Amino acid sequence: MLGVTPLMAAAYGGYDELVALLLAHGADPTATDRVGKTAMEYAAAQGHTAVVQRLLDAGVDVNRIYKNNLTALMWAAGYDHPDATTAG
Repeated sequence: MLGVTPLMAAAYGGYDELVALLLAHGADPTATDRVGKTAMEYAAAQGHTAVVQRLLDAGVDVNRIYKNNLTALMWAAGYDHPDATTAG
């Protein structure tokens, strides 16, 4: 088991309303799994902007440095949206 919390799983899946519910009931948005990832990293890496905003609204530091010395913005920048077009 990787120590993934319900909040992390909801963030990864982009379930904004569930993230809101979990936060309202005391879920810790700064908790880390066994490899050091948080709900913010899970949401940002999957391109779930609404969830990222909700976590920021919950007090997650926008400038926090996560695993591999990356910020949430850097994690989000690495997301390859399937609908994105590429120049070529």
